[in-house]
Amino acid sequence: MLDLREVKKARGFTIIELLIVVSMLAVLTAIVVVPVRNYYKSRKLRASIDQFRSTYQRARMMAVRYGRLSELIIDGPTATFWVEMDTVGDGTVDTIGQVRDVSTVYLTMESDRKRLCFDPRGLPWRGKNGRGVPCQKPEGTITFRLLDDSMSVQMTALGKLSR
Repeated sequence: MLDLREVKKARGFTIIELLIVVSMLAVLTAIVVVPVRNYYKSRKLRASIDQFRSTYQRARMMAVRYGRLSELIIDGPTATFWVEMDTVGDGTVDTIGQVRDVSTVYLTMESDRKRLCFDPRGLPWRGKNGRGVPCQKPEGTITFRLLDDSMSVQMTALGKLSR
């Protein structure tokens, strides 16, 4: 037979105590998830801007290194950009480095420029390239968007970049 004294000695958690602990864990999780998600978004945007800045500087450096016009090609709809130039001087255009693709499921890129050229001094060039394709003026904006967040890069007439 069951003794009442033994029942009172049995210890455990009531359903109310368990619900309180589970709700506290849910609140703490909600508090932590939002900053982590925001950090991920801003880090992804910054990484995309850093890749663009690196490619932009590569275009300028290659123009100086080879003493020829270099071009930075920006394809906004596919979120890609790369450097092209004739390194030998025979009219053959090569891609310098790799084509940078920053597109992901939710990351998009918008640009009001498609082709930026740099002269042998590394300064922006506004004329036509060796194939007769016009280069666009360097002043412009590139915007990277990830869901509801965005970051932009401003390009100046002297070839400087700023956020």
